[in-house]
Order: sequence, then C-alpha cells, then structure tokens
Amino acid sequence: MKNRYFYIAGIILPFLLWFFLSYVVGVSHYYLPTPAQVISSISNIEHGYFYHAAMTLLRFLGGTFFGVFFGVALGVVLYKYEKIYLIAEPFLQSIRSVPAVAFIPFFLLWFGFSDVGKIILILVAIGVNIAFASYQILKQKEEKYQITLTSLQMTPQKTPFTLLLALVAEKLLPTLRFSLVIAISTIVMMEMLGSQNGLGYLIQNAQSTFNIGLVMFSIIVLGLFNTIMDILLIRIWNMVVFWK
Repeated sequence: MKNRYFYIAGIILPFLLWFFLSYVVGVSHYYLPTPAQVISSISNIEHGYFYHAAMTLLRFLGGTFFGVFFGVALGVVLYKYEKIYLIAEPFLQSIRSVPAVAFIPFFLLWFGFSDVGKIILILVAIGVNIAFASYQILKQKEEKYQITLTSLQMTPQKTPFTLLLALVAEKLLPTLRFSLVIAISTIVMMEMLGSQNGLGYLIQNAQSTFNIGLVMFSIIVLGLFNTIMDILLIRIWNMVVFWK
C-alpha cells in the first residue's frame, strides 16, 4: 500500500512543480505555458480535441495488437524451424536496425493517409523486436524446462505451439513495456508527417502556429496515456501468466 502512495506521488509531483514554476516563480509563458493557457488552447479545435486523441488511441491499439501477435508468432516459428531462421535472420536484423520513422515516406507513398499504413508501420516497428525477443527466450529457456523437454524427447519441431507461447509469455513483459513506448512514438511521428487527424497532427499544426499550450497539453495526454497503458499491460500480463 505504501508503494502505491509513492507511485501516485510520482504522478502528481510534476504537476505541482509545473504550478509552482508558473504561478510562484513566475516563469514566462513564452518558455513554459501556464495550466490556464494549456487548458484554453484546446477550446477551438476542429472536431474537438478528444476526437483526435481517440484516433491516435485506436491506431495505437490496432497496431500494437497486430504487432504483438505477429512478433510472438514469428518468434515461435523461427525457433521451431532453424532453416527459416537462418534465411530470415539477416533481413529481419537489417529491418530492426532502421528506425521506424525512416520508413514513413515509403508508407505514405504506398498507403497515403489511410490508417492501414499507420497500423502496419507500428507492426513493423515493434513486431520484429518482439519476434527476436521471443526467439531468444525460447533458445535460452530455464534449465528445468530444457531437462523436461529433453526427457520427453521433444525437439523444437515437436514441442506444442501452446507450450512455446506459455514459455514466451513468462519472460516477454519487459519487451512489451518497451514496445508500448515505441508504438506511441511511431504513431505520433506518422501523424505529424502524414495525417489529417490525431495528436501528432495537432502537435504539427501547433508547432507551425507556435501554440505551445496545445503542444504541452498533447505531451501531457501522451504521457498519461502511456502510463495507463503500461498499468493495464502489467495487469493483463499478471492474469495471463497466472502461474508466475
């Protein structure tokens, strides 16, 4: 219970510091927008601010779902079939080494402003990393699992898919938490460069008009959004991996 209070304090303290700097220290609103300025900045947005926030959320959820599904499935396949891993590994490693934002011009060319391109970009951004993480988890599984599978004469090809998924799920949480950050940053960058709605679109427009209040509000929303998603992810993981 005490740890929870510290966690809540960690969320509240930045806002208290913001109020202190704005209204007590008197930092100029040109450098740090005041809370009142930030709230007023969202009043005249076409379709409403939360419409744009909802669009970003839907793209994030769609891309993350398919990215995790694709990544875990690919990682298991690479583990089960070593020849496929040897063929695919050089290409996948090269894809993983390139920041997802570098692919944005191609996705805009191929998909235009459609949401399909944005979801696929998130899939690429997080899916390959999750695939390699899943593969490494299975290759370096705990000794007790290795002994059990060996005693049952289960080669990677003969090991049930569901058992491999369970082994991956035990160790995948840190990679999934990091993938949340990658997915959010990717979709915001995609919206900034090629979208007609979403938080990235609002930030891009606000930068061009020097509306730092709107930029600040969007940063706060994205930060809270990531915190909430991280909490939900941990809770879901605890329910799925109930044997841990």
